[in-house]
Amino acid sequence: MIDDLRRQTKHLHDRVEVAMQASKISDQSLREEDYKKLIITNFIVFESLKSALKKEGDLVYWFVDRTDDLHADLEQLGIDSTSFSDSSLFAEWSYHKKLGAIYVLNGSALGGSMIARYLKEYDWIESSHFYRNDADIMNSWKKFKAHLESREASSAEKDEVITGAQETFEYFEKLASQYTLQH
Repeated sequence: MIDDLRRQTKHLHDRVEVAMQASKISDQSLREEDYKKLIITNFIVFESLKSALKKEGDLVYWFVDRTDDLHADLEQLGIDSTSFSDSSLFAEWSYHKKLGAIYVLNGSALGGSMIARYLKEYDWIESSHFYRNDADIMNSWKKFKAHLESREASSAEKDEVITGAQETFEYFEKLASQYTLQH
């Protein structure tokens, strides 16, 4: 299932990287407003999924919840996290679509640990809680991938997982594209 997810979401992943201006991180042109946008966008999506997973006991186990880290980053940036939420986003999604969303967000957490090395070059970033190198994130990603590969799923269920991943990427892109800093 992992290979299908990668293949069927790669174009969306690439679009999200453009919308989130990921290239600015490695080429040392990231501005504070860009960084705030990254943190806020991730916070909204992570917080939304966390809220929706409260009803799904076993899915919570697979979700690498980084909302506390993102909240700490928002506080450090002087941004009130209570003004950002969309608890309805994943609320009505099926179990399998939520599994697709977890794939995207766990991948985002993994990517965040890889981005951490670039952020050390920015003297205006005191520290980053979300973007940090953490071996537990890699271990969680490996376990989640193994879980997805070992699951017995019908073709329709696999399609739902892929749809959930695609729609999550599209939501990231929409948030990143529409968001302008109002603070």
